[in-house]
Amino acid sequence: MKKSKVVTVLLMAILVFSLLNIAVPALVQCLGDHGTGKITSHSFLVYGYLIQPSVTVEQVSFEGNWQGTTVKGLFVNNENVEVYGVPTATVRIPNEATQTQSLSTTGLPPEGSVWITITFSDLEYEPDFACSMSFAAQPIQSSTVGGSGTGTQTSSPATGSSGYTPVSAGGGFNFASVAVPVVVAVIVVLCSMAGFVMFRKMRLSEEKVKGFTSFDFQNWVMQRLGGHAGSVLDSRKGIDGFTGDNAPLVIKQTDSVGRFQVDSFMNALTQAKARSGVMVAFGFDSEAHAAVARARMNRIDIKLVTVKELIEHKETGLL
Repeated sequence: MKKSKVVTVLLMAILVFSLLNIAVPALVQCLGDHGTGKITSHSFLVYGYLIQPSVTVEQVSFEGNWQGTTVKGLFVNNENVEVYGVPTATVRIPNEATQTQSLSTTGLPPEGSVWITITFSDLEYEPDFACSMSFAAQPIQSSTVGGSGTGTQTSSPATGSSGYTPVSAGGGFNFASVAVPVVVAVIVVLCSMAGFVMFRKMRLSEEKVKGFTSFDFQNWVMQRLGGHAGSVLDSRKGIDGFTGDNAPLVIKQTDSVGRFQVDSFMNALTQAKARSGVMVAFGFDSEAHAAVARARMNRIDIKLVTVKELIEHKETGLL
């Protein structure tokens, strides 16, 4: 895809997001003015999204005795909010299976560090163990309230998700709680439509495939057929590779394959003691189809598949 198209798509996405950012709070304000209560400037729409928190393991040490092995790590929370997650210790034992053990959900203080210890009670300590620790952090729920600032909240295992709550004056209806799913649905629909349009524009055509190098063309055909390239010995026999069903495959990057190429492939199949094979090209002439009919008389089944059929995924019904 050309750079100009990428720039156009990005500009359209920014424009759509800007319009939604302006129109939705205005709609909420308008509905509030005509509803049971007027929504204040501090109760515009809440935008929520998930952020993967940054938690690092600064130090790892291990010790123990014949009663067990203890792994200890210093976990650092780089966020300005409390982060919850599951700490895990891994012990790699030479010539044996690796062992892992996790604790229950643990909280890390904002911009703080915590030493966490995990004990393998049934693993006798050895000095040549290789130990590591990790922290599977729960995503942070970040919320932005239009007209009143921004904030970030994290989820607690005990209390569940927390975040900003829109407030309406005079006991009015909370329109923001209804507007959020509507905005999400609109964004999903718009993204789906844009993705479909871009997919249509980016679809492969025969002309694009013709521009492939011979190496890229062969790899593309192999990928479409779920196959793989053949060995040097196969290449000497006239076989380029094999399909996903292990049928011999010949790939021709030409517009018109004729009788000579089909007969050569039939001889290669006979030499390889194969009863069937697949030939891929941009097109086949009438003599090629006649050669296929003659091959069937010799109990060799050759399937002719065009590049167009591969693009349109019609090869499944042919093979």
